[in-house]
Amino acid sequence: MQQGSVILTGRKFGPDVWQFRWSEKDRSGRRIYRKRVIGTVQQYPDAQAAREVATSVVGQINAGSSGCKTTVEQICEHFEQRELRSGDSFRSFATVKTYRGYIRKWVKPRWGSRYLDEVKAVDVEPWLRRLPIARSSRAKIRSILSILFNHACRYELFDRNPMRYVRQGAKRRSAPNVLTAAEIKALVDHLPLRERTLVLLAAATGLMQSELFGLKWRDVDFKRGELSVIRSIVFGVVGRCKTESSQKPVPLHPLLGEALLDWRKTCKFTGADDWIFAVECTRADDHTGAPRSFATTSAPLPRLSISRSASAGIPSGTRIPRSLGASEQSSK
Repeated sequence: MQQGSVILTGRKFGPDVWQFRWSEKDRSGRRIYRKRVIGTVQQYPDAQAAREVATSVVGQINAGSSGCKTTVEQICEHFEQRELRSGDSFRSFATVKTYRGYIRKWVKPRWGSRYLDEVKAVDVEPWLRRLPIARSSRAKIRSILSILFNHACRYELFDRNPMRYVRQGAKRRSAPNVLTAAEIKALVDHLPLRERTLVLLAAATGLMQSELFGLKWRDVDFKRGELSVIRSIVFGVVGRCKTESSQKPVPLHPLLGEALLDWRKTCKFTGADDWIFAVECTRADDHTGAPRSFATTSAPLPRLSISRSASAGIPSGTRIPRSLGASEQSSK
């Protein structure tokens, strides 16, 4: 319990001021001396008047003298146990995996041992800027830190979120290199049938990689020229699409329909409930020989296209553009 003392202190310019002085110990046991100006002698002519005003300051100091006893690592574990549980439909599997990865790799090593009230915006902001990662990844770390502090406030383990004052943008340093129609043609000419069909679908519909892998034959309506996107596959796990707009039917050009039919004639799995891009895979721990999703048994789409695009004279890492129709749908 602090009582402190009120003393009169002179200034080089202006009237003398009343100061309230007190001491407190930090978490290591070291004593720290502090002071706060209450007002001038013109406002409070004697020590008794200054002392009455200092009563409210004493209450504030005593209320916060104990400090927060919760560390960042503890709030991370609390958050993971309650918000990142397996089977929780609030967040997708990919989101949970991403959160766990960022917390394990970036948050805990740097801030895990700090108490929540020791994490300051002026310390987090320069730390983020020094990280040798993309701006979008820095913004993700800042977002996760903010989520952790909001979680602490929700469970009344802390009373504020300093991440609100951390400035970190996610804007790219340079515009992405997008393939032209001629480059896409050069690329697909060097691909096998299955991969060529994948790239054509990606270029013409704007579907994400996870959505392409999650397609089944019953999702394709060849008569109406529509493609229903109702699931996605991320890290080998089947789940819902990332956004509601992703689940809207996608127009299917007749040429794309013909490409899908050509692939269906050559692939082994043509049933309505079979994956469109599936391969036969028999593993040592699986004796059923059941067809596996292309996403869980082969390299993802970018790894397949980059090696082939190099032979077509296209720079590595170049992106496939979304079609106009898909871009309009995603912006709604």
